[in-house]
Amino acid sequence: MMKPNHVTILAVSVLAIVIAAGCSNRSIAVADEGAPQAYGAVPSPQQLAWQKLEMVAFVHFNMNTFTDREWGLGTEDTKTFNPTAVDCNQWVTALKAGGFKEIVLTAKHHDGFCLWPSAYTEHSVKNSPWKNGQGDVVNEFTDACHRENVKVGLYLSPWDRNSPYYGDSPKYNDYYLKQLTELLTHYGDISEIWFDGACGEGPNGKRQVYDWKSIFAVSAKYAPNAVMFQGDVENSRAVRWPGNEAGYVSVTNWNRSDANRDVARWYPAECDTSIRPGWYYHADQDRHVKSVEELLGVYYGSVGRGGVMMLNVPPDRRGQFNDTDVRRLAEFRQALSEIFARDLASGKVVSATNTRGSRFSPANLTGSDYDRYWACDDSTRQVSFTVDLGAPTVFNNIVLQEYIPLGQRIARFSVDALIDAKWQQVGKGTTIGYKRILWIPRLTATKVRVNILEAEASPVLTKFALYNGPRDAAVTPISLIAQKSATASNVHSNQTEFGADKAVDGDMETRWATDDGTSNCWLQVDAGEAVTVGKVHIAEFAPRIQQFQIEYKAQQSDDWKIAMAGNTAGQNYTKSFPAVTARWVRLHILKASDAPTIWEFQVYAPDAIKKPRTASLIEMKPITASNIHTNDPNLGPDMAVDGDMATRWATDDGTSECWLQSDAGSVVSVAKVHIAEFDPRITKFRIEYKIKESDDWKVALVGESAGLDYSKEFTPVQARYIRLHILTASSAPTIWEFQVFAP
Repeated sequence: MMKPNHVTILAVSVLAIVIAAGCSNRSIAVADEGAPQAYGAVPSPQQLAWQKLEMVAFVHFNMNTFTDREWGLGTEDTKTFNPTAVDCNQWVTALKAGGFKEIVLTAKHHDGFCLWPSAYTEHSVKNSPWKNGQGDVVNEFTDACHRENVKVGLYLSPWDRNSPYYGDSPKYNDYYLKQLTELLTHYGDISEIWFDGACGEGPNGKRQVYDWKSIFAVSAKYAPNAVMFQGDVENSRAVRWPGNEAGYVSVTNWNRSDANRDVARWYPAECDTSIRPGWYYHADQDRHVKSVEELLGVYYGSVGRGGVMMLNVPPDRRGQFNDTDVRRLAEFRQALSEIFARDLASGKVVSATNTRGSRFSPANLTGSDYDRYWACDDSTRQVSFTVDLGAPTVFNNIVLQEYIPLGQRIARFSVDALIDAKWQQVGKGTTIGYKRILWIPRLTATKVRVNILEAEASPVLTKFALYNGPRDAAVTPISLIAQKSATASNVHSNQTEFGADKAVDGDMETRWATDDGTSNCWLQVDAGEAVTVGKVHIAEFAPRIQQFQIEYKAQQSDDWKIAMAGNTAGQNYTKSFPAVTARWVRLHILKASDAPTIWEFQVYAPDAIKKPRTASLIEMKPITASNIHTNDPNLGPDMAVDGDMATRWATDDGTSECWLQSDAGSVVSVAKVHIAEFDPRITKFRIEYKIKESDDWKVALVGESAGLDYSKEFTPVQARYIRLHILTASSAPTIWEFQVFAP
């Protein structure tokens, strides 16, 4: 195997000078040398250009958009693909406004349907009713990107469940290369090619063997500027999956393909996640778009750890982004702009305990030229630099960057701040790589010192920056069950690498997995002693859970009790619930669309500081209903106004129109409603009211879908009796909570 290309610059002179700094008790070693040689794996020009993008986007739009699936079967009728108003300009404009500099489109997903009129299959837009078969989504998308100067990426699934050749490896590989060539030769410059790792059996029952060597060769030939997701590692054109779909890379992030630096290639992480629970658009997820806080968490967990953030935004059946998604992108960009508005260290005086010479001065750290960096003499492994801020300065974000064209070197560092004339450690980390961002509690200091505690080669840094963002750092709570004894009802193939302990190890690169076909299962953890639990966090590998309960007990002989119940969880689910005392805690998955796989399951003590809870006007008040499931009192209407998300009002199977009516006890002013459905079943409803029992019902609000977390304000009304009148539903309505509030 070839060794990685190294940047070799001959030193014109080697002269070591040691200068004693008479004005301080610190000596500074100055080595007047040429630039340091590269260390280990270094990025190719394509990888470096891609890394500097920092934020790229994914657009999942294909046959699955119209079948409400995530993975298609390949048997779908091409007439099913029929968007009413495709607007690629809207996609590109919204994503560019959100700060994304490249967009990758799913030109073909696993079902084999092509968004361009491929000459090699009939399963494409050319046989759809969209634009009478004359349309080309890939063409409209790439044209829109080029107009806005946004880089283009294309996803071409190697797995094709429609192709009759799939499984006949030579024939299918020829077919795939022809389609790849079509995409790379008809749509202008391509910056990224996405190769999904999914693979299956073909119609002949044989597993397809991909000709990756030829695939990489064709990609390099026709897209010389492109990187390849899970692509050509040998020729330094690949970017890697970080091991999860939550958008995070490991806190310690070495961007190399092998621990042996003599054979390693540069291999940076692309951290993909979706703005919604699913990759494709589903109407019932409109209320589950990631918040700005969640998106910032993804940013800090990807870009802030030396990776590239990749956010998926799926168009709906019109062929446009939902308004909520567009708004959230703009809010996210605004949040980043506010955080990183002004570099408080820019141009400040910097001193260091070691420097390689005037060309590699520590002053370069607070400049703006990426290619001007601070370097030390070759033997240095531990070193510090200090930034004099000149006056007390308030900040809460620290940014460090290594000069990665010369390799990644730093393994461990700490940050000190001079606060009230005393040095205090305010941050620490392991690897740095292209970028490391520390979001710390806000502080005021006059100087900042960065200590490189461990490095594989002499440190080379190009940037140090400080910012005072308006948002305070989120303090990560300590899990009550991390690293504790865990068991599960099912483990995939009984393999230890997928054991229950992997879900409580605090590592987003390991997971508990269950056997194919599993739906009902559980994960149980012994906290070791009785603890107070009031919050849960679940991170799924893929959004498969459809119904679950968090259960607990204090003694092993006790029956399980329910702390809370939920429906979907997804990749980053966090929920508080009324505090309970427990030693054993269980995630009980009651229903799942596919075999549950969990990156992390953690529980926490109740939040120390809680926002005052707005009092509902009908909580625990008398209530009646038109229908109760099998007349079971445990599913009665009172369960919908008890403030407990573990209880619910349910109706008989086949019920569509029904009502839930509460007596507030006196005339109150009502202006807001909250509805939490067990499943999103309501398709039309009214909030009705009256003052006297003999009055006719009046309408305060009309709505369509409610879903799992519906809140809506309306014009204030005076009422004593309030009714949720469900007019139509897709299935028997079941309501966790129905509450109304004052203006």
